[in-house]
Amino acid sequence: MNKRNAMISAILAIVIISSFIAYNTFVNRDDGISAKEGLDKAYEIAREWNESAVLGSVSTIDDVCLNGKSSYWAYGFSNPYNYSSMIDVKVYYSGKTETHIYSIELNVSYDPALWKWNVDSTEAYEIAMKNPEVRNFVSKYSIDQLEFSLGGETPTWIISFIDWGLWDDPHHIMVKIDSNTGEVTYVGR
Repeated sequence: MNKRNAMISAILAIVIISSFIAYNTFVNRDDGISAKEGLDKAYEIAREWNESAVLGSVSTIDDVCLNGKSSYWAYGFSNPYNYSSMIDVKVYYSGKTETHIYSIELNVSYDPALWKWNVDSTEAYEIAMKNPEVRNFVSKYSIDQLEFSLGGETPTWIISFIDWGLWDDPHHIMVKIDSNTGEVTYVGR
């Protein structure tokens, strides 16, 4: 009976260690790009559309890279002199790009100086993970998806950590981080 228990314990230990290694490898994957890494390509495409294009938003939703990098980033640009259209440029980790041009009436304006942010998505993720409420949430729930967005008159990163829930309702926590100073301005559910 002792040999059987020892064998079962050994198999269980191997499964647990293998699962931990696989999970750690998955969560800490380095494939993906940060928001700033895709920005130059997005600007290049947007400036082909309109030489005066101004960045108005940055976002991604990813369930693969949970480290502030993503398989793609979407950049929203508008013409600061005529808000009748905008262009969304998606830049993928693979180098592929997609564009979508929209004709709309916008009653807003963006100051180009506001879109020079200092804190990249990877840094914003690290800042969020240092917050005790976020760390508690991450230790309690599995993170199935991260949503990043950068926008507002004072450019602010909004990061949503989402657990879709297996046996209960979905759970999420949102963090707002000033994209120039790195200051956490809000944490809540």
